[in-house]
Amino acid sequence: MVLVTASISVTVVAAVLLTTPWLRAPWRTGPGPSQARRFLADEMPVWVGELEPGVLGVLGPVWGQDEPDLEHDRRLNEQLGLEAEQGLAWYHLLLFNRAEEARDVSLADGALRIRPSVGAERVELRSLAGLVARGEAQVAPSLAAVLSARGALSETVEIPAGWMADLLVAFDRHVPLGEAVEVATRQGAALEQRPMTRRDLDRLVEDPDRALLEDL
Repeated sequence: MVLVTASISVTVVAAVLLTTPWLRAPWRTGPGPSQARRFLADEMPVWVGELEPGVLGVLGPVWGQDEPDLEHDRRLNEQLGLEAEQGLAWYHLLLFNRAEEARDVSLADGALRIRPSVGAERVELRSLAGLVARGEAQVAPSLAAVLSARGALSETVEIPAGWMADLLVAFDRHVPLGEAVEVATRQGAALEQRPMTRRDLDRLVEDPDRALLEDL
């Protein structure tokens, strides 16, 4: 069975075609790391687990290397009018609904939490929608279209049965996922760390076959 990428609506997020060039195409010009720094790691850590019953989540970095990831965060935060001390750390989140009915997945503050090291305070998911509503971030119309397509301006994503969503999500600050000791939902459901190649991650986005998901 093949999962299908959802089309854009108020609560359902499309993933593949309407995305920022600096997130999806390392050979293009535009905001983000310069071309000379866009060589992606062949393998990178991701965190995998159920965020809701039947919904598999895969949390990974935008680039897979600390310096380009930090540069991407800086550029995007700059466009959002966020000062350095307010800046968010951005990550790639894939959601696959393997249930028999639609599922709602929360992207509200604290819906996901990363523990950087043993005993350290957890770094929480932050809702850009909330920041915009409070006037703490500004989104130009051209950027809003892109961020909306990646779910970054929604606090809830509805995914029909057999569909997937490809999202851009923000946390309080940057944590290298390979160094984190825990990723969990607000309800306490733990994700597990997995090594994954960029090629395999791209295959999940382009052709999310259920057999591939079962190997995670």
